[in-house]
Amino acid sequence: MGSGWYASGWFGAAIAGESDSAWDVFGGIGYRFEPRHSVTVGYRHQSVDFRDGSFGFDVELSGPAAAYVDRF
Repeated sequence: MGSGWYASGWFGAAIAGESDSAWDVFGGIGYRFEPRHSVTVGYRHQSVDFRDGSFGFDVELSGPAAAYVDRF
């Protein structure tokens, strides 16, 4: 993107183990204002569907996300 701007994102999923399903996705943009310092803003969504006998945990969370990064 140039001039210190960059795009960032990830996607992760788990379909094995005890969870029926779990996934996480993030997309955002960032700006590196010094060689060691940057900020990122974006949007994140997580979903977990877990069952163990009579216990169930089925939740989806989403919303804005922000980060400050200090590399050392």
